[in-house]
Amino acid sequence: MSEPPDLKLAGNISVAVGGRIDLSHVEVLEANWRSQPLDFSIPQFSLAEPQMVGSFKGRVDTNDLLKLEVEKLEVQATSFSLGARDSANPDGSGSRVGQARFLVDLDRILQNVQAAGGTSVAVLPPVANTPPATQYSASGRLQGQLAWQFSSQAAAFNINANGENVVLLSKAPTAIAPVPVWEEPKLNATIAGTWIAASGDANIENMQIQLPWMNFAGNVAYRATGAQQSIAMKGQAIYDSVALSTKIAPMTGAQVQLVGQQTVPIDVTWSSSIDPTASSLAGLKAVTRLGWEQARVAGIQLGKADVPVTIDAGQLATAAEFAVSGGKLRWDVTSDLTAADLVIVQKPMTVLENVEITPEMCQGWLKYVAPLVAEATSIDGKMSLRLDDARLTPADPTRQTVAGQLIMHNVTVGPGPLSNQVISLVKQLDAIRKKDFTQAVSTQKVWMNMPEQQIDFKMADGRVTHRNVNVKVGDANISTSGSVTVDGQLDMLATMP
Repeated sequence: MSEPPDLKLAGNISVAVGGRIDLSHVEVLEANWRSQPLDFSIPQFSLAEPQMVGSFKGRVDTNDLLKLEVEKLEVQATSFSLGARDSANPDGSGSRVGQARFLVDLDRILQNVQAAGGTSVAVLPPVANTPPATQYSASGRLQGQLAWQFSSQAAAFNINANGENVVLLSKAPTAIAPVPVWEEPKLNATIAGTWIAASGDANIENMQIQLPWMNFAGNVAYRATGAQQSIAMKGQAIYDSVALSTKIAPMTGAQVQLVGQQTVPIDVTWSSSIDPTASSLAGLKAVTRLGWEQARVAGIQLGKADVPVTIDAGQLATAAEFAVSGGKLRWDVTSDLTAADLVIVQKPMTVLENVEITPEMCQGWLKYVAPLVAEATSIDGKMSLRLDDARLTPADPTRQTVAGQLIMHNVTVGPGPLSNQVISLVKQLDAIRKKDFTQAVSTQKVWMNMPEQQIDFKMADGRVTHRNVNVKVGDANISTSGSVTVDGQLDMLATMP
């Protein structure tokens, strides 16, 4: 059996105790206490509670500790509350049985708990000696029940927990306040497992997690060998693709819509490192896949597919290629989960090749690269898109960078709000040039032509810049350069020879 932990307590504590005392023993039957504050620490972490009150009713006999009885234990702190009862098993086996109910405020407890070295566990993931540029925290409430039976050799436990308004938040270095990264209005977790005292190993034979958009069922094994620890989790998840699309919309700019219910395997392993400077995620491995019955990505329709997703030594990777709209859609994405900031990196490559352009693209991402096609009601032609550099930062969209070339393959563009203004101005200038002030300036049926061309663009600091977008209206040639912010502010120069 492992040695007991190095436990330290500090603070100001007031205690009232009722019971019996004589020269041979002390018997405590009830107690009440209040602490302001209370600091609790073991080598792995510490908990600092500004205030804690508690009460105990039962029996503690210093001459017979094995017959400890906890008829009622109540603890109320700033970040959690706990009520429990525990007693010797009446079957005479020497084991103990008990139950508890708990309530946890995630925001407060993450602020009150410090990891080894004095770093708040609200900063995730922990990277030794490297303070993360972006800080992560969580808010919400967890409450549930815990039941146990344990002896000197082993323990069995059952946990049922419910979460409300659980939110993962991130705060960039320049941000005034944290912003939500992931939100779960409701969750339920059911866990049943065992723990072996001699080895410190634990097995969760049944783990079920229910979310509004996903259900997971599986098992978990924890092993400890010397200073190293490992966790293996296997199971399967069933998720609603439509609901998942809504969840990831803030990360994708609502450019990904999925349809269908999917069942996918989950296989995850994690091993701790003996290197104190290594990230805790360096030992993470996982294999799963992302699938759908139908999908629409960046305005492009996709059929049924399964895309592999892997994590190896904390490095996430996923790659795929599809035949779409007479062309190709492909990606090769990686992310270093051991880094201080979560950055999703697309490998330099042609991600769209000879793909039909749709009005939906003009209402979405395409209007930032080629503003003249913004909100176009009709468009005909194909395009290709090469990305030379693409780094997405879900926790801080203003730090995202994307650079590459958009190749337009002889495209004709129907009327749109911005193109109408440009066409109207061109026709007025043309009238002045021809000294024909009677010609109409209606733009309702005027189409622009975009000859074969390469448009260089770059997104940085929340602004997309472009140069040398060439269009032809009638016999007039127009070239534009400028920028569009992600919130739609346009700064563009149009020239006409």
